[in-house]
Amino acid sequence: MKMTATTPTGSALGAAGPVSGKASAPSLAQRWRGASNLLPALLFLGLFFLAPLIGLLLRGVLEPVPGLGNYEQLFANSAYARVLLNTFSVAGLVTLFSLLLGFPLAWAITLVPRGWGRWILNIVLLSMWTSLLARTYSWLVLLQASGVINKALMAMGIIDAPLEMVHNLTGVVIGMSYIMIPFI
Repeated sequence: MKMTATTPTGSALGAAGPVSGKASAPSLAQRWRGASNLLPALLFLGLFFLAPLIGLLLRGVLEPVPGLGNYEQLFANSAYARVLLNTFSVAGLVTLFSLLLGFPLAWAITLVPRGWGRWILNIVLLSMWTSLLARTYSWLVLLQASGVINKALMAMGIIDAPLEMVHNLTGVVIGMSYIMIPFI
């Protein structure tokens, strides 16, 4: 026989607390109970990311003289404009190709049987454990004029002469996309 008690308001108390039709929402103190665990991470982020970023932004408008002269010089010089355009075009292409390859890969990992999904995920993650220098050199070997990719394309008759895929936008986008796919 289960014993219940009543509160001054008349509601019944069981083993788990007041019996009602609605679950009680956690209090503010309960919701913030684990927030103290965030403090070291937030301090680290503030000290090593936000403080230098604010310092850099202040330096950009305060040195050598206060004002926006540094940014005027940046956008007025055609060399700086080309560098900015090149930087943002590479970033945009790498983002696009990483998303176009990464999301279908992640979706495929979830659709295949569990064992196969683990194998595919481990293969993708294995690339992250390899040294960046080794990965970069591997792409140089694969993409060069006498590399595996050009030789295979010529053997299949798809191309007659080797493609230039190293030391240009194509090679940079391929290499950087490969590096970024595990982060998608």
